[in-house]
Amino acid sequence: MTVQWADNMCCYLAPRRNRQAHCCEPKPDRARERARFFTPRLRFKTLDELNAWLLDKCIAHAKAHRHPELSEQTVWEVFEAERPKLVPYAV
Repeated sequence: MTVQWADNMCCYLAPRRNRQAHCCEPKPDRARERARFFTPRLRFKTLDELNAWLLDKCIAHAKAHRHPELSEQTVWEVFEAERPKLVPYAV
């Protein structure tokens, strides 16, 4: 009996008389698993520290990426141009 591995399956597909494969679940994305395993978990003592870190990451992302509709500007530049028009809200 010849055993054949499927590309996206976690179990083997053995040849059968009626040519139906075994019912298998797709194997997990190995690159994603590896990245999750080797990426350190972030730890913050307070929610304020977490929020400050997230704000820094969001601003860095906005400054580094182009706006999807206005490709000559970054997301941050478009946000800064629209900021005076935004309605303030009480916290």
